[in-house]
Amino acid sequence: MRLEGRVAVITGAASGIGRSMARCFAAEGASVVAVDIDESRLAKVVNELGCEGVVADISSPEGVAAIIDRPTVDILCNNAGILDRLTPLLDVDDAMWDRVMNINVRAPFKLCQGVLPGMLERGGGVIVNTCSAAALSGGRAGCAYTVSKH
Repeated sequence: MRLEGRVAVITGAASGIGRSMARCFAAEGASVVAVDIDESRLAKVVNELGCEGVVADISSPEGVAAIIDRPTVDILCNNAGILDRLTPLLDVDDAMWDRVMNINVRAPFKLCQGVLPGMLERGGGVIVNTCSAAALSGGRAGCAYTVSKH
């Protein structure tokens, strides 16, 4: 229970690594705020852990506000991310590029900006930004996803 009394916000918490993070933080006593765009899968995590759930599209200012408009965030896990269907550079259109960059790059940036002042005021906090093996090897995914993870 070493995180008792701490608030941990986890994006992309309805599945995969995010769901595992939510379980781990809850097991350590944190008050988990699980965030995801998929309402039905998020509801399963909320029921399993008894945590708060926030349905939000983090690519929108309203989605970011729904996450950061709370009195305390001690831990922020920027885990949400989307793939680009392994799309090669010459096949990436502006809409795909913008969507991947908004979710994988801009949203974590805006969330960090939103929670950092409170963390500094309280004397600390933790921000975890999940990356990908695509950050280590350019051929592991499509162009937009790989760029976003570098």
